[in-house]
Formats: sequence, C-alpha cells, structure tokens
Amino acid sequence: MKRLSFLLAATVAACSSSNPPCDVDGDCAVGEACSAEHTCGTKDGGALEPAPDTLAACTPNHDGTITRAEIAIVVPTSVTYRTSTETMVDLAGTADPTDATARVWDLSGALTGDHDMDVETLPVAGTWYASKFPDGLFASPLTVSGIVLTAIYANGDADSVVIQGAVSDADGLTRSELTYSPPLPAFTFPMSVGNSTTGTSTLSGLLSGVPTLVSVSWTQTVDASGTMVTPYGTFPVLRTRLDLVQNEGPVVITTHTYAFVAECYGAVAKVQSKPYELTEEFTTASEVSRLAP
Repeated sequence: MKRLSFLLAATVAACSSSNPPCDVDGDCAVGEACSAEHTCGTKDGGALEPAPDTLAACTPNHDGTITRAEIAIVVPTSVTYRTSTETMVDLAGTADPTDATARVWDLSGALTGDHDMDVETLPVAGTWYASKFPDGLFASPLTVSGIVLTAIYANGDADSVVIQGAVSDADGLTRSELTYSPPLPAFTFPMSVGNSTTGTSTLSGLLSGVPTLVSVSWTQTVDASGTMVTPYGTFPVLRTRLDLVQNEGPVVITTHTYAFVAECYGAVAKVQSKPYELTEEFTTASEVSRLAP
C-alpha cells in the first residue's frame, strides 16, 4: 500500500526595507531575525540565503489572509528543515494570551531522531521527465511508500499550486513515473481560516517499475491561525490540514498532513500523521519538519 506525503518547501523572498520594525522573526526578510529592540537584523549562527535582488519584495502584512502573491517561489533554492520521524507532537498548542482566536505552537525543541535535511526546489526543464510535465513549475522531494521521489509542482488555476505527479531521479525499466489526475492541491489561495476545498484524484503510472493505481479523495482546510515557533525563528502562520483517503482495492488509508504557512516564507513547518490515523489533532506523527538555520 502506498503512503503518500508532500512538503511544499519554504520559499525564499526578500523584503526591501533596511532594519524594519518587527515583533517576531517572521516579520523580517529571510536570513534576518527580530531583535529585542523590535528591529530586523542579521541572523547569527547560519541563515537562509536571501532571494535574488531581481525578485519583487515580499513584505508580510499579517492581515489574516495569504494570497498567491504573498508566496514567492524561487527556483532553484535550498531550505533546511529539522526533521523527525515517529515522534510525539503537540498539535493543539496553547492559547495565545493576546488573541483569544489564535494558538501558539512550539516545535523549536529537540524531537526524537532529529536530523537536518536540505529540501531543494529545482527546475523541471532539462530533466528526463520534462516532456511529461510541460507545465511543471518546480520539482521538490516527495515520499511514496518509503521511496523518496521528486514531486512536480505547477500552477493550477490562478488561485492554486498543485502537485502534478512524482518521478524517480533516473529513467529506465525501474523508473517511477506517477501522475495525479486531476492534480492534487498543495495550496489553494486566498488562504484564510475557514476556507476549505474538496475533491478526488487518481494516482497512476509506475512506482519502481510496478504499475500502480490509487484512488484519492481529499479535503484541504485552513483550520487555525496563530504563531509557530521553529528552530529558525517565530512566525505568524495559518494552519492548513490536508485529509487524504486513499483506496487501493479493498484497503482504505486515512492520513492527515498539517502545513503551517507564513506570508513570504511559505511552509515553515509540516506534521504528517501515521497511516490509518482517525484523530485529526493526533499526538504521534510519522514525520515532523520545521524550518532550521
């Protein structure tokens, strides 16, 4: 049985002002931190690389809505996530003392089996699979049944980023070449608490050379807002929950994947359930990833 997971890498965008005011690190440009004096400055101890100067500035406005224009996708780039597998996790968080409708999640501490992993966004052009995904926007890692593949992301309509499929690094008889029909949503914009979309898709093709056919139904909901604390810094976020029900013959697998999305930065944390998970805010995750220096 195939267990599918995805991670839309944190995107890198540069803010245009110098030493702007801030309350948390998420108010600052990538590679900067918010000081005790509430101004942005260089982040010590390693940092993400700022985006190229040619990118349009992305300045968080924290209005409770994330639009497509507030997620800048930079290709190529590499972002470091601190990742743990089979670990306890607190998805409920705590109440925000300054906002009764918001929560605070803290994933900054050490988790079982933590290791740093560089997640790349790479161009589709020039790859062996480029002709199969002519609308591909970028490629990034995805796991299928324990096998690390490359997911192909694309613009859906004007208000979405979708996963078109997944492939292996190399062509050949044992290649993986899988396609979602229709594409699976990664994010749907504008994002604000209460927004929800639902649909069905079919994943078909080859997985390590073996014919594969999986039916998928999904619901994606922006179900909470608040603050996420990561090893890299603190960010105002919207929490999205992707509920997947996968059918392969008589076997049904339910999984839940949470992405904590910040303006300009993209997904600063992700938590995925174990297979067959029925509890939405579960306490044992199959994988936890969060932005790291």
